[in-house]
Amino acid sequence: MPGIWSRSGVRQFLSMAALLVILVLVAVINRQRTRGKPALPPAVATPSSYSQSNRPAVAPLELPGGQPVDLVINDQLLYVLTEDPPLLLHVDPYRAGTVLQSAPVAAGSRLLLFDGRRGQLWVVSGDDRTSTIRDYDALSLSPGLPARLPFAITAATALEGNLWLGTPNGLYVLSSERRVAGRSAAVTGEVSGVVSDLAREQVLVASSGRSGSALVGLEAATGKPVARASLPLHRVSVATTAREVWVAGYDEGPHRLAIHLDGQTLRPIGSLRPDPSHSAGALVWAGETVIWLRPAASTDLWCVGAADGVVRGHWSGVIGPVVSRAGVAYAVGRASVLVLSLTGQACREG
Repeated sequence: MPGIWSRSGVRQFLSMAALLVILVLVAVINRQRTRGKPALPPAVATPSSYSQSNRPAVAPLELPGGQPVDLVINDQLLYVLTEDPPLLLHVDPYRAGTVLQSAPVAAGSRLLLFDGRRGQLWVVSGDDRTSTIRDYDALSLSPGLPARLPFAITAATALEGNLWLGTPNGLYVLSSERRVAGRSAAVTGEVSGVVSDLAREQVLVASSGRSGSALVGLEAATGKPVARASLPLHRVSVATTAREVWVAGYDEGPHRLAIHLDGQTLRPIGSLRPDPSHSAGALVWAGETVIWLRPAASTDLWCVGAADGVVRGHWSGVIGPVVSRAGVAYAVGRASVLVLSLTGQACREG
């Protein structure tokens, strides 16, 4: 006996009911995914697999000054060094790149150093023969007295009130209080990388000479060498995270762009070449739990897990340096500071 609903009518009703249930479930899932996530600066570069096409990085931070040349991060606030005009900027990127303070710096400024333990800033300027270092208050950016040095500075770091200065001919240690630079007998040759290793209270120095390249660990308190290793790379850069040590440079063979080292012995424990098509040279910078790797002849950038060496994200349009903290990453681009989108990515720190 025919009922109120025909068979075709029942099927149509059930299909519509199932579709409604699916739409409700999708809405609930999307709401749960976005609930409780912190607000981040605008996304400007989308990570993708290096086998796919990349989207060019776009700069959302409209800052005064010219081309950025260096930057450091402290509690997710940026200090940016620019040229033409040369300025030191203290930036809050969460408020549309609001500049909290700015100060003029010397022409030829190219390195920005920050000692997080003491809250001190230094700007290095100069040419291929002489250098000038001036400290700045981290809040007001008021300048201190300059220290003039009779050598070029190729790389540097600040730790516990001392400045460790790499030069084309060895390493110098400058006491920020006495303004006297003494040469270290533990390092010879041209220095290409100097970084602070806070986990082991040491400074790591990469240098090259007639006998090849080497990495030396120096005790921060005394300057005495505590570890030394030869490296199969040239023009080495160094990155240290909370626990890990990585180096990158130029390799004559097609084997690696970066090498993972044991933090105590400085012996290799792994290597990495994310894309075999890139040339045998790279630069590396450190985050807290990741490293940032850029091939020297490219603007590609990889986010790599510092502990496991796994590539977690990929961007293009980056020159570097790169700095990052929990949930945020910033890089120097061709004309401005870039914000790298980490939303939903495995390279989000913290």
